[in-house]
Amino acid sequence: MTVNIATAPVIDLLAAAEELQADFPTISRKIKRLSDCHSIKVDLNIALDMIASCPAASRAHDAGLEWAQHASMAMMHSAVVFYVRATKSKSDHRGTLDLRAKFSGDQRNFHDQLVALRDDAVAHFGPGPLPSGFTFHDEKLVLPIDRQDGSSVMMVSRRTAFAPDFIAGFRNHLSRALILVQREIQKREADALQELTDNPERDSVEAILRKHVTTAAAAMGRADAPSVFLSGGRQGSQTVIQSDAGWIEMRRS
Repeated sequence: MTVNIATAPVIDLLAAAEELQADFPTISRKIKRLSDCHSIKVDLNIALDMIASCPAASRAHDAGLEWAQHASMAMMHSAVVFYVRATKSKSDHRGTLDLRAKFSGDQRNFHDQLVALRDDAVAHFGPGPLPSGFTFHDEKLVLPIDRQDGSSVMMVSRRTAFAPDFIAGFRNHLSRALILVQREIQKREADALQELTDNPERDSVEAILRKHVTTAAAAMGRADAPSVFLSGGRQGSQTVIQSDAGWIEMRRS
């Protein structure tokens, strides 16, 4: 049976975590750490989707669609931003996950180059050397000598719209990063669920969780919530609290 996650009953764990903070800080912290990890996975999935779409945009440009060249450049830039904010940038709204320490030597080097690319060429202006040594941007100010209509200063500018080797390497790197994040999600989920089920004041915890039973649409504050949920395999990354004797049950009537 297919369940519409937007309208199915769910527990808003983050809202519950805020209420649990005062009397059950450990549970609250573990819920938030699990949420951070899921959020990081969403960013990495978006980055992967974008970088994987660049070749199609390049082919569309070759077929005569001028806008597709700009789309490829935009997706490369966006993928770098999503990756670096998920793996390095600090935020008041999300904890960090140190993937760099889990990478192999080559993966760590690629990660560092992506961070440098974001800092030097995407978030700020600079050449932004790619792993291959090719630069993201290049500019020269030139003075033509042989122009018949008189010499004037010109700017010769290059912006990389499509870099096949970089895209292929980035795609492989993201796939590896997502494997590591999924392992961390499984670890944090088991830790959080054990804390919930083994807590000596389980009845009190359950009472708080019951206050936050809602629907995903209501939790997001969107009447059109189905349109904002990622489809397909993305829905498989939800955290589900399994029911057992007397524990919260989430089922359709």
